[in-house]
Amino acid sequence: MRVAFGNMSACWLRRYVAVWLLWAVGSIVSDNVLAEVSEVRIAQQFGVNYLPLTVMKKNNLIEKHAELAGLGKIRVRWLQFGGGGAMNDALLAGNLDFASGGVGPLLRMWDKTKGNLGVRGVAALGSMPLYLNTINPSVHSVKDFSDKDKIALPAVRVSIQAVVLQMAAAQAFGEDKYDSLDKLTVSMKHPGAKVKSGVCDAMCMG
Repeated sequence: MRVAFGNMSACWLRRYVAVWLLWAVGSIVSDNVLAEVSEVRIAQQFGVNYLPLTVMKKNNLIEKHAELAGLGKIRVRWLQFGGGGAMNDALLAGNLDFASGGVGPLLRMWDKTKGNLGVRGVAALGSMPLYLNTINPSVHSVKDFSDKDKIALPAVRVSIQAVVLQMAAAQAFGEDKYDSLDKLTVSMKHPGAKVKSGVCDAMCMG
């Protein structure tokens, strides 16, 4: 069952919030620094949103274009993450050069690293609708969720799915109760599989 976010349509979500991005530590996208880098570490998450990165990986596009640009041979290391929060931690720890995901994690990192690491957006990966899916037959809108339900997200409070769920809660319960569903959310690497197996009752995914 797909549950609409109050009166917000999939079209509204697709146009305004479901944008998937690639972001990086500011220095790594500087021409001067990039010329000295022999290895680039790129993270991607699960799902069709990251198909452009899969194509880049399969066809060695970064390596090919780096060599054509006169940067020599560059090794690309691909890392898999379950959510934007973990990728941001890796960026801060210096264990990652490029992260990928929704608008939420990027904005948090951009704000947090202004004046130091300087994390910034690099490119858009795609734009897709977000859906809130549930296996609970009693749930027809966000107002029907109870303390017995669990909603799976890539990252609680940080992911774009979490932010959109808060927007839906604000619309349903009032702006002062925008976080009323947060207590039901849990971070999971592959929410779809968890709902299918019955671990969770609902998931918010693109």
